[in-house]
Amino acid sequence: MNFQRTVMNYHSQLVQAHRDYQIQQGELHLQFLQQRELALKEMTAALSTSAGTSERLHPFQPVGPSFSRAELEVLASGKVSGILGSRFEAQDKNAHQVRMPKPPLLFADRVLGMEGEPGSLGLGKIWSETNVSESSWYLHDGCMPASLMIEGMANPVALLMSWLGIESHNKGERNLRLLGCEFMFHESLVKYNTTLTSELTVDGHAHHGDTWITTFHTDCYAAGQKRFTMRKGQVGFFTAAELIGSRGVNWDAETARFHADARRDAPAVVCEHRSFTKEQVSLFSKGRTAECFGTGYEAAFTHTRSPRIQAGKMLMIDEIECFDPQGGPWERGYLKAKKAIQPNEWFFLCHFHNDPVMPGLLQFEGCLQAMAFYLAGLGFTLDKDGYRFDPIPEVLYDLQLRGQAPPTAKEIIYEVFVEEVHGGDEPKLYADLLVTVDGLKACYCRRMGLRLVKMEDGREG
Repeated sequence: MNFQRTVMNYHSQLVQAHRDYQIQQGELHLQFLQQRELALKEMTAALSTSAGTSERLHPFQPVGPSFSRAELEVLASGKVSGILGSRFEAQDKNAHQVRMPKPPLLFADRVLGMEGEPGSLGLGKIWSETNVSESSWYLHDGCMPASLMIEGMANPVALLMSWLGIESHNKGERNLRLLGCEFMFHESLVKYNTTLTSELTVDGHAHHGDTWITTFHTDCYAAGQKRFTMRKGQVGFFTAAELIGSRGVNWDAETARFHADARRDAPAVVCEHRSFTKEQVSLFSKGRTAECFGTGYEAAFTHTRSPRIQAGKMLMIDEIECFDPQGGPWERGYLKAKKAIQPNEWFFLCHFHNDPVMPGLLQFEGCLQAMAFYLAGLGFTLDKDGYRFDPIPEVLYDLQLRGQAPPTAKEIIYEVFVEEVHGGDEPKLYADLLVTVDGLKACYCRRMGLRLVKMEDGREG
């Protein structure tokens, strides 16, 4: 009997070992299939990009030097002369020089060409491409966020200005800052499996003493369609003292003009809250609308994909200090949100090399998230399961950036001054946006528009 029991136990162990082996092999095979699928997708995307270039899916005709992604990463933090040539050796010793951001905020995957005499401080053009893939870290509901789209379209001006010789003026003592632009989205936000091709043109330079300002414009295409326009772009080159001495944006909500007769629909729900904690904001970023807003928002419990803002490191709001649909200096609606800045924020590590500063477009991102929160607070997302927030297209918006948020900054305040509200089938919000960094008015956008649009298949729109 003991022998029989021993045999049966041994048999059971063999069966279990075989099952474990089958499970392990199954998991390995699944990993193989997943890796093969990813490789096929990347190959297809590469072939699509190559075909798109040959079929002229954009109106540009790039000329001059081109650079790979690997070369762009060297230019973002390494020895510039190793890529641009020996005439740039003099700036290699400078700890501070004009560069594009490092990953993950380096959005260009390749530069197709550059036009302009190197070192001339003249005019020029740069053509670049960005692959928005299914694995892109920044995707939100299958799309590239509006703020990062603008950031990506402005970044190449840094490389072009380096090529044109701005370091001969800066001498390692000045850093680049985006001062503002006018921008327009065409259609909805860009979805994954899209290659963006852009042309950035330096229009001119102005300088008074050592202060140097460069103006530029950008056009961006995807699959033969124009997707984004930037006009009146401005970058300046400033010393540390000049940046600290900035006077900020010259705008005051108390005296500002607004359309007092603009449409302003009543909320679908009267919210019981006038402020929201960090936990409640986090719930909203995860699509848990009913838990965030409470009584009156129970319909959101039935949602499979509630409209939401970015979570994780792209969540730019800590808490909502004031939510008042009747408040604000215009008495048309107001929201105030804030974010505590930590010296180890992820964006300081990549924007820029030896010049850590929060991108102005991430400040703007915080405002867009505040606008989305406001629309949801009005109850306009409750019958919009499977929708997402999008900038209202075919409108030229004016964005001003006049202050920075370095690692020493303590707090950012976002304010939404409501001008116009639409409920109904396509809820919309128009508002003036103001960002304040430690008391300095750093970012302002006049009459920004945000809407709710339906996603296809619950992921993309």
